[in-house]
Amino acid sequence: MQTQNKYVVIDKEIAAGIPVFKGTRVAVYTLFDSLEDSSLEDFLLGFPSCK
Repeated sequence: MQTQNKYVVIDKEIAAGIPVFKGTRVAVYTLFDSLEDSSLEDFLLGFPSCK
């Protein structure tokens, strides 16, 4: 089963169903973990495919 919206995709064939940013394999939880220690700009520099 695949669930998606404009920004997030949940598909068991992609990252075992963990919510990822559409068009990437970057898990959404990675953003939240990153924001604990750095800024959104720093996150986007590390994951340019999420822009």
